[in-house]
Amino acid sequence: CYFVKLAPQAVPQAAIGSDDIAALLNAPGLVPASRPRLASVGSPKLLVEVKDADTLYGLAPDLAGIAAWGKANGVNGFYVYCRLAEAVYEGRNFNHLDAALEDSATGVAAGALAAALGHGLVLRQGRATGRACLIQARVEDGAILVGGAAEG
Repeated sequence: CYFVKLAPQAVPQAAIGSDDIAALLNAPGLVPASRPRLASVGSPKLLVEVKDADTLYGLAPDLAGIAAWGKANGVNGFYVYCRLAEAVYEGRNFNHLDAALEDSATGVAAGALAAALGHGLVLRQGRATGRACLIQARVEDGAILVGGAAEG
């Protein structure tokens, strides 16, 4: 596996409440599993943790609403994830206007998540697209290293 070296970057100051997140994710009553936060290693993401994979894959977000909020706040979409095990996560990236264009792997989101959490991680992504990917991120000397592979 090859890694790309990235650096944490400043993020815009954007506030959004849990009710607005739930509305944009089209998930009434959704309560994030941790405090949503902004992070970036090249593309600012709003990181939203949900309680489990069923919640993650049950989402049918308002993509136009997320895009409009992102444009207004200088953020490139929502990265919604859940914790599967210690330092193992699964996620989905919502930043396209067409659900069919959902990313199977989003390295900048994996890097942003590692930067926000302050530790390395393994991130599964792509189940929703039928193209499962495994992304690894490391935190080393203030840098974020991101690499991965497609799974068969």
